Order: sequence, then structure tokens, then C-alpha cells
Amino acid sequence: MAASAIAKGLTQLLSRNVGARITTSFKPFTFPSETIDQPLKLRKFAEKQAEQLGPEDAAKIIGEGEEGLPLIMYHRVRQGSEPFQKFKGRYEEDSPVVYDFISTGLSKKGMENWTRKVDSDLEDWVSSPDESGERVAIGMGKVNKLFDYNNPDHVNDLFKQLRKNFIDERAEVKNRGIEPRYSRIRDIDAELKKRKESVKRGNWLQIEEANIQEALKDLGYDAFTTIESGKNVMLFNPNEQFVPLFDPLKKSAIGFSRGGGLSSLKEKV
Repeated sequence: MAASAIAKGLTQLLSRNVGARITTSFKPFTFPSETIDQPLKLRKFAEKQAEQLGPEDAAKIIGEGEEGLPLIMYHRVRQGSEPFQKFKGRYEEDSPVVYDFISTGLSKKGMENWTRKVDSDLEDWVSSPDESGERVAIGMGKVNKLFDYNNPDHVNDLFKQLRKNFIDERAEVKNRGIEPRYSRIRDIDAELKKRKESVKRGNWLQIEEANIQEALKDLGYDAFTTIESGKNVMLFNPNEQFVPLFDPLKKSAIGFSRGGGLSSLKEKV
């Protein structure tokens, strides 16, 4: 490899996460006692693993802090008892996905809320695996542009785009002779002001709302953060973006069941 190429690669690694930097400090929304479970040793191991991707892709791994160490991401897998090979899209047959993205948590403790099922007899939540082959995949996130609700610039840009989309939609509807949802521009501004405060708190219900999702994609974001049982990162293109921690290049013939899968949150990693 030419010296210039090596120098470029080192620069990319040192400037990791320019578009993928995140903050794990947050203003609590629903779960004020939640903390981020990110063991330092595991994150340093993840940094070594990310190097297998090459400088360009390693620079896209979601990180946090001054050093930009990778953040560990946990995702619940529910795709039967067969070895997990890939994420199914929303409209694929037998897909468990009901959104245009997958959810990942930054804390094993928080993930426990998503690895349970309802016992209809007890009408309560119980920690027991179901017939779906539920397990937890552990990995890293590779993104080009991450929306972080804790970043004021991100939020401001989002609401500029959202306002534009609302005004454009209003004009289009009026041109078709239909009464628009908002009769005045100031009504749009009043509505967005309320929504903005909610987004700044990481409210997952607000951030996952269709209009906001559309605006995020308009701005080129391929991932976004929310608060729900801790801080979470959502990936729009999981098969390209979710990197198995123990098999970053996905060389294992049996997929994620070796390349990053945990059969139980009780397992140590």
C-alpha cells in the first residue's frame, strides 16, 4: 500500500465518527434511573474488531467521547430457531419488523425490557424466552450520518426541514382544492414548537413519527437516536450497518449465532 494511502487511513481512524459521534449523557424522559451499560474493556475490544473493516468503514463506527471508542449495540432477534443470517425488511415474508428500521439498545439492562413476553394468565411481564428463538445480537453500528437528539444542530436542521415539508404539503393540498391540515403558516410553527421540545428529550414516539422519519431521510440521515428504556440507536439499513462484534466481516457460515449472538442476557461477554 502506498504511503499516502496509509496516511489517509490513519487520518480517518483518528477522526472517527465525524458523522457518527454520539453522546450518552441525556436528559431523562421516561426512565430517569436508566444508565448506559458500556464496559470499557469491551469497547476497546470493539475498537480492535472494527479495524478489520478497513480505515474507511472503521471511521463510520458509532462512537462516543473524545477518543470516539465504539459503542456496543444490543438488538433482539426474533427469527425462529434457525441460525440468524440477515435482517428481514419490513415487507419481506415472515418479517418480524413493523418499521423501516431496526432498534438497538446501548445497555443490556435496558434490553431486558425487550426480551420478555406477556403471560396472559398473570397479565404481567415475565422474563421467559418464547417459541420464536428470541436471542440478543451484540455488535457495532456503521453509519454515514447519525441524528442525535442531544445535538442542538441536528435538532434545528431537522425542524427546518420539517417546516419546509409541512409548508410544501400545505401548498400542494391547497392547489388540489382541498382544505389543508394547517390553515395558516403560524399554525405550523406552533405545532412544530411543541414537537421540537419533545424531540429534544429523545421522545421515541415523536421521533419515530412518520413526518419526522421522512425529514430525517430527506436530510440524509441513515440512523437516529431515541430514549426508550435507555438510549437507543435505530438503523435504517441494518444488513449493511449492524456489524457483529465477534465476526465483523461476517465470515462465519452460521451467521450471527456465532458472529455476535447471545442466547441470553445472562451470558457474559
